[in-house]
Amino acid sequence: MGRVRRPGVDAVEWHSRRGDERRPEGSRVRVIAGRLSTLPAAALGVAVLGYVSIGAGGAGPGLAVLVALALAVGALWLARREPAQAAIADRITGPALMLLPGALLVYFSFMAGGFFPGPPSLVAVLLGLILAAKLALGTSAGGRGAAAVTTAFAAYAIWVLVSSAWSNSAERSLTEVDLVLVYGLGFALFATSVRGPRDIRWAMGGIAVGSSVVCLGAFLARAAPKLWPIAANLDTPRISYPLTYWNALGFLAALGLIVCVGLTSDDRQSRLVKALSALPVPLLAVTLLLTFSRGAMAAGILGLSAYLLIGHPRSLLGALLVLVPSTGIALTSAYRATSLAHGLDGSALQASQGRHVATVVVACAVAAAVARAVLAGIDGPLVRRADRRPMEPRVARRMWAAGIGVTVLLGLALGVPNALGRQYRRFVEGNHGRGHVNLRDRLADPGADGRIDLWRVARGEFDGAPLRGTGAGTFEVTWNVRHPPLNRPVLDAHSIYFENLGELGLVGFGLLACIVLGAVAAIVVRIRGPDRAVYAAVLAVVLAWAFHAGVDWDWEMPAVTLPIFVLAGAAAGRAGPEAARRHRPVLAFVALLATLVPAGVSVSQRHLDESLAAFVGGDCRTATRAAHQALAPIDVRRGAHEILAYCAAARHQRALATAEMGRAVDDDPRNWETHYGLAVITAAGGGDPRPAARAALALNPSEPVIRTLEAQFSAASSRARWAEDASSAPLPIEGQFGTTIAALGTRRPSTTRPTGLRRPR
Repeated sequence: MGRVRRPGVDAVEWHSRRGDERRPEGSRVRVIAGRLSTLPAAALGVAVLGYVSIGAGGAGPGLAVLVALALAVGALWLARREPAQAAIADRITGPALMLLPGALLVYFSFMAGGFFPGPPSLVAVLLGLILAAKLALGTSAGGRGAAAVTTAFAAYAIWVLVSSAWSNSAERSLTEVDLVLVYGLGFALFATSVRGPRDIRWAMGGIAVGSSVVCLGAFLARAAPKLWPIAANLDTPRISYPLTYWNALGFLAALGLIVCVGLTSDDRQSRLVKALSALPVPLLAVTLLLTFSRGAMAAGILGLSAYLLIGHPRSLLGALLVLVPSTGIALTSAYRATSLAHGLDGSALQASQGRHVATVVVACAVAAAVARAVLAGIDGPLVRRADRRPMEPRVARRMWAAGIGVTVLLGLALGVPNALGRQYRRFVEGNHGRGHVNLRDRLADPGADGRIDLWRVARGEFDGAPLRGTGAGTFEVTWNVRHPPLNRPVLDAHSIYFENLGELGLVGFGLLACIVLGAVAAIVVRIRGPDRAVYAAVLAVVLAWAFHAGVDWDWEMPAVTLPIFVLAGAAAGRAGPEAARRHRPVLAFVALLATLVPAGVSVSQRHLDESLAAFVGGDCRTATRAAHQALAPIDVRRGAHEILAYCAAARHQRALATAEMGRAVDDDPRNWETHYGLAVITAAGGGDPRPAARAALALNPSEPVIRTLEAQFSAASSRARWAEDASSAPLPIEGQFGTTIAALGTRRPSTTRPTGLRRPR
């Protein structure tokens, strides 16, 4: 009598088990060998996890993390042996992974958008470990389009690292490659984890929740500061908390708007999901308005328009009937509250208007959710009617052609070309900000706000080295030398495209184009069938980001860029056969190798932050110890060598101070801070500081601190006077000017983390 199949075991798995029972000895040997081949990847993964957990978090918390993860992995491994347990584990881990992007969005947002090196490197390690685990356990699939984009990410990361050969700054390349890796690993992880549109909807839901939480905090910090108080240095006229940059916060709100509109108008969503997705739309719109970010508003309009034209779900009518009036009322209320268009002043008017706007936003949000739940009843009949009478492709093409023709004729009749020409001239002529007293006035001003100067400098970089560029992260040093009389510190070109052309040349720009266009192409081929709206929403957010990244530095803000590539990866991936078994250990090992650089940067940055905090507080003993720890994983940290040099000078160890500052110059020879520091150290040691001071001035002619010190050194001729001037000169490290050599002799331990740190690019 034949064997009876157990309930809960599908036919494929049951037959595979029967095959296992009859498997010859040679097959079992190959299975054992395949499992043993994963041991190198497992060992490397444990080593990376242990190093980061203990190195960045300390021995106690690090060991606790290792034990907890070991128990979790062990439980999942044992669950794979039983079909029922495996199904339960899959139902838990699948949605949990899809909700991870929303959680990371919130984490990055409250870490200054992820701008500084620590958070991106830590998240890159996390994503790499998860990807390696999925590859090693054989629970991943993928598509050719996703594989092509992942390969482009890998080539781009390698090019960024190689560029240190001609930029002469390995540290800049290491911190820049972290961003490439966090986006590339995020894309690859979700491209190999998605199992269909349902997973994409989970990821979109997590991002919608995450963006709503961040925008809620930003809005309450301005409208109800007593309910959500923030530090005084985080309050800006255009709301920027918690990302610390208003344009990035504006795009985050626009991203949330597109995702929420996509979810609430999705034909295949439940009534509850549609109602919950409509709930945060008024809040997101008001937050976007209070940033007064014209680029983010334009990106949001572009994304929503793309979704409406490409997705056109049948449920869109019910969504628009709800969202247009509720959002319009909330925006009108916020726009009329003039006192919210500047920083907190504690006035009664601002408190009153803040309470009023908050009340209106809450009422509009609740009304939108309730109305959407009610109007969701008309979505079903509209969908069924469209299914019974689908539009023929020929009719659709004719309607598109007619619509385009009518639009062109109306544009010509209304003088749109002339209007666009006038706006372009105003864009160029308004390159430098006009300093609007009322921030609302800037919404009608198309001025470039200084961006054209940035793009011209990046173009100059490209003209000097069109093929390879000047090296990753070097725009800052080029700007310091070549920028126009406008004196302001700039780190980025406010355009990922111009900055890539200048720093990485045609090769880097081509690889970036392969990433962006490849992701778009991989999504476009999926826009069909009943899940068209889902892929259209993902395409809309990618297009909105591609536009906004061209006029701002979104690439340096993982809070807004990681969700884009995660959604792109989820949409580009596909459910299908798992990767070939023989390739899984190799791919897992490669994913872990990609985490080595971020692991080193993460541990090094944690100690460098501690060292800088102690240094600014005058505690050279702690600063020196932490600086040595920062150099242990990566010995090319300019800031650590500068701290060691200044502390050695404070202890009158002249030879050591000169040697450490010389290493700082070697780490970043085009940075004015290192040459400035060498001038200070030389003068403090009794040498002639004028050559080093002139070198610093040549690298940044407009910096007031350099000009003052160079003038002092040039006016004096005695070594005693040079040493006196050096002891009182401000010491710049990573944008900090908080101490002097004379002040370093006192021990004042600092318990707060310094603000104003800059990415060493």
